[in-house]
Amino acid sequence: MKRRIFLGKINRGLEMNLKNRKISNVYKGIKLAILSVLWAGVLGCSPEKLKGFAMSDIFDLGFFSGGRIFDSNPNLQPPYNSVDNDTAVLPVDFGSSNPQATLFINSTENVDRYKELEIRFSHPMNKTTVEQSFAIIGASGNLTGPTPGGEFYWMSNQKLRFNPYRELKPGETYTLTINPNAATIGGATLEDYTITFRTGLDYSLTNKITQGSQYTLNGTNDMTFDQSAALTLASTYVNPIVGENYIQSVLLKKIGANTAQDICTTPPCSMSAPISLNLNTSQVPPTVGGNTYYYEIATTNGKTFRKYFSFNYGKLENANNVLPYVANGVMDEAQMLPFLGKAIQKYTTGAFKVKDSTGVPRTFQEFLLGMPDFPKKKFYDNGAWNIGEACMRQDAKMSGNANEAAFKAFEYIPVFGSKSGGGAGQGYCYVRHPDCVTDNGPPYHPKKRASGVSRDDWWNIYNANNCGQNQNNANYPAACKNLFHWGEAAWSLCHYPTDAKSYKNGGYTSTVFSAFGRPDGDIGSAGDDTLDCAFPACFFDSYHIEKIAPGPFSKYSAILNVASGGIADGSAAITLDVYVTDMRLPKTVICGSNNATHGCAAGTGTQLGNVVADLKVNPGSGAVAPGLGLDLKSRYTEVDLLVVSRFEDWYGAFNGPGALLVFRTTAKLNWDPAVEGTLNPAGYDWNNVKLSKPRLALARARNNMTVTSDGLINMTVRTPFTVNDDYFPDNPSVANILANTNNFFIRPWANPLHMTLAGLYPGEDTSDFMYTEPMTYIHGSESFNTIIEALVGRSELSNMANLTVDQVKQIITQYMLRDIVQRIAPNVLNSVIADLRDTGVTITLPSYLPAPLGNFPLTVKFKLNTDAAIKHDGTNKGLVTSLDFAFTSNYNPAGGLRTQSGKTGMVTTRTWTAANPPPSTYQFSQSAANPGFLISMHTDTISQAAFHLWQRRGLDIVLNKAFIDGMNAFAGADPLFALTTSFLKASPLVTILVPGRNKLQGLNGSNAIAPPVKSYDDIDMVMSPIHAPNVKFKPMTSAGIPKMRLYFTEMQLQIIAKKPTSCTGLLDDELTDCQADTRANGYQQTLGTVRISFAADADFRFKMFSNPTNNPALANLNALQVILDPVNNMDYAVEVLEGQAYNPFGLDPDGIKSVISPLVTTLVIPMVNSIMKEIPMPPDITFPKLINPAGNASCAISAKSDKVQFFTLSSPQVADPYLLGGMRFVGQAVTDPASLIVCP
Repeated sequence: MKRRIFLGKINRGLEMNLKNRKISNVYKGIKLAILSVLWAGVLGCSPEKLKGFAMSDIFDLGFFSGGRIFDSNPNLQPPYNSVDNDTAVLPVDFGSSNPQATLFINSTENVDRYKELEIRFSHPMNKTTVEQSFAIIGASGNLTGPTPGGEFYWMSNQKLRFNPYRELKPGETYTLTINPNAATIGGATLEDYTITFRTGLDYSLTNKITQGSQYTLNGTNDMTFDQSAALTLASTYVNPIVGENYIQSVLLKKIGANTAQDICTTPPCSMSAPISLNLNTSQVPPTVGGNTYYYEIATTNGKTFRKYFSFNYGKLENANNVLPYVANGVMDEAQMLPFLGKAIQKYTTGAFKVKDSTGVPRTFQEFLLGMPDFPKKKFYDNGAWNIGEACMRQDAKMSGNANEAAFKAFEYIPVFGSKSGGGAGQGYCYVRHPDCVTDNGPPYHPKKRASGVSRDDWWNIYNANNCGQNQNNANYPAACKNLFHWGEAAWSLCHYPTDAKSYKNGGYTSTVFSAFGRPDGDIGSAGDDTLDCAFPACFFDSYHIEKIAPGPFSKYSAILNVASGGIADGSAAITLDVYVTDMRLPKTVICGSNNATHGCAAGTGTQLGNVVADLKVNPGSGAVAPGLGLDLKSRYTEVDLLVVSRFEDWYGAFNGPGALLVFRTTAKLNWDPAVEGTLNPAGYDWNNVKLSKPRLALARARNNMTVTSDGLINMTVRTPFTVNDDYFPDNPSVANILANTNNFFIRPWANPLHMTLAGLYPGEDTSDFMYTEPMTYIHGSESFNTIIEALVGRSELSNMANLTVDQVKQIITQYMLRDIVQRIAPNVLNSVIADLRDTGVTITLPSYLPAPLGNFPLTVKFKLNTDAAIKHDGTNKGLVTSLDFAFTSNYNPAGGLRTQSGKTGMVTTRTWTAANPPPSTYQFSQSAANPGFLISMHTDTISQAAFHLWQRRGLDIVLNKAFIDGMNAFAGADPLFALTTSFLKASPLVTILVPGRNKLQGLNGSNAIAPPVKSYDDIDMVMSPIHAPNVKFKPMTSAGIPKMRLYFTEMQLQIIAKKPTSCTGLLDDELTDCQADTRANGYQQTLGTVRISFAADADFRFKMFSNPTNNPALANLNALQVILDPVNNMDYAVEVLEGQAYNPFGLDPDGIKSVISPLVTTLVIPMVNSIMKEIPMPPDITFPKLINPAGNASCAISAKSDKVQFFTLSSPQVADPYLLGGMRFVGQAVTDPASLIVCP
């Protein structure tokens, strides 16, 4: 039965060998035939069936090869034999006269240091006497360990194998003796036997590369080189033999290359002369990616030795940074732009808060009021005025006037304003005069009357020629031009002044900001110049006006008309500063009627969202590029205004330029005081306002969109725009596109001139939906409080001011809306974009994967680039941008990060730069057919993820039964993913290295006998990837999904045997042996160490996650997949490391390789595939800058596959390939993209 058990093991080994190796059908047939013979002729238990058949002959057949049929592939080995005697023959007349012994070996020169020594006897021997008479000694002394320095194993009474505890020394002469004390079974004396032999050499080399500094290869840290200089290789033999050696030739080869570099082709080849070579100019230059080289050393007895070294090579980038210009994105109009628009809309409802620049969560209302950068200011604070950056500033006289105390206490929102250059707008005044076209052109101010021309004459000319028309008209009459400072830039209303000067009149000084500039000049008589004197009268004969330098202000030509109060036909030109002191935009409104036209069909009390926001692509034509359109609609808003009116000329006899009036009012959208005033009695809650006609008042802006260097979106309304801009239609004509009169349509918000509303509101096409409450007069400066107020009364002053409101209401409304478009909307979008840039999206490897892979985190980040542009070709519409991208991890392993001993960085291969960005034409052309977000990525992103898996020890795996069973539980039967279980026990290695035995015997660190490794011991293979893996594209030969090439150089596997913690599952002799085993459970010993380097083709795609564990938490997920091809174009090398640290038992590297080499395709590649075959995307993409209303948890965007689906597309054949994929909305998200935003 022992034979049956043992041959069962042989059979399993043969089956494993046939299954795991790609061999010819002929070779398979030979093995199967031999197997049949074994089963037929050996497995019976009768002695007759075994007669004449030596069990040792089975092992001489070399069945247990780790390679395939031998050819140029360095991994294909001849069938493995544990002894060096495949061509040995017995001496002639062996034992014919006396019992004799012979060392059965091919040659006594170049003897393999790791093989067993086989001694054959002519007669059956007394084993005890032979072992006592046996000795072997080297020129430098005895073998290591207890005498005789190794283990005996009798394969038969006439065949003895001696297995040294450690490998023999290289190039050493050994003497083997068996003295005559050895006897046969019959007692006959063995003829004295002595033989000497010389072992083969140690062909290990020390390999160094110089690139600036010199670096030693074959270490335990990553070795990567850049392309800054050539690589100079220097190699020296570790144990050179001076003089005669066995080397016949030396070639330097490279895995995956078809060429070789001759090092020595004419024997004798020296071992003492160093090898020096410029790799870049050699026959095997380094290529971008992983490079595995080997010296192929041919020796006199036909044996070939291969000595390896590896490194990474290429352009290097910091693997912890976002990789610039590594991807391209297309956000289309069908899904992505609506989603961004609805994100803005949802923000207004209070569904979430957005963190400001200081990290404080803010509501839409708070952002609307300028927080945090522009909080409310008091008009007067800390001894100084905070207003005046719009058009005017108070002088010392007013600031000392007791009547303006209340005025000082007012607060305003500084962000609302028309001041340019970013930052606070500081009130509304800095706007161009509506007639201004150029900076220094018309309109111009009147000239001093010519001599002999009376005022009446002047006015007659003015009226007769219609000089009041727009001075920009091309046919503006010459007679009119003669009345004005025509062509004099300093007298232009459009030439903005730059500083403040003083009006001087009889010693009285009023310091103001002038609304326009003019040179020095004296006015000789009243009314000679209308710069500062209003028609028809001035009350002083002469005065001097200092030079007013041009400055950054223009003027509203609003006229105050007063028909009562004792001043007949009084009028004055004024400048208005308007400040927003508060603004209220409720989340919802309540229907105060059943008006179906405006969403109230369900009746009174129906709650409606207050704001609707939509983004779309505006087409371009000619020189007009496509733009980003934003529709902003609201049902209700309240705006509190404070109006400061400054006189620019004389008002009657009492108030000259610089006199101020201050008013306040509130503007309300969709408010009819007769109706809404009843629905909302005094003290109503503006958050629950009731409206009888809750119209959605439309503001439509045509915007230019740019992206800043830090990846954030800027939106600016196209210029020029005016309050009278027309509606830009949904399907514009070329004329509509080219027009500059439809950039910012806001009439539905404020339409005091009752212009058409583009038919958007049937029956109300010329209505003004913005109601302004009557102005409340607060007070005035200088003489107003003491004279004018006494003459006309406060109510009359308020009535007078009401006449000016319509002059400015529209433009103020327009600029407030511009602020929302240009500041608040991008703020919301940039909160999402900044999160993707700064925090990213974290995905984790599946939790069911064994440690350390399970839940290993990887973070995706990306940043928009400045080349972002809105595109529209008639079919495809969207935002197209190159992307900076990162696929990193912040996981901190217990063992610390892996390090790089060469240059620092990861290998990248793309050629894309800011000057040569990623291609986008094809991607954009596919966006309409594939709505959503298209992204094309370079493999450098995959390399970065692989680098972080390596650096953060995600690939430091222990391959053992628990790991393999865990992986196979979800792998299925597909050999691409199923990991072989053929090496879960030590038996394959024991069977191959020491045929017929059930243990491996070695020495411990003190050279004493170590506990043996038993065939039933468990095997752990500790994986330590030395070099960082990297990926690059293969050249495309046709359109499709491009293939990648994955390079994994020097993946180290330490083979450890461990005593099992239980004998469960063992049978017969193994069970008996295990039960008697005195080693501690888990006792482990290193058997050997190998390094595997491979390059394999790989496919990448997105897919639906299969959820093999039926875990509810993993249901409906997307996944990304990378699959390696273990068959086609697979290049790999297996090197067995030598020396006591790596191979303490001195096991034969050829034997170890014969076991490990097949595992590359049956264990290592399936392991990588099982890891990468389904990496589930997260169910939610968390955005830390979006916070729930309670302010205590982050919001997210749902990424489940029932809402968002990822997909992969083919790409055209290009020189620099890319992976093209995307995500699209499905289900409810198609019609309601805002539903993707979820907050706890």
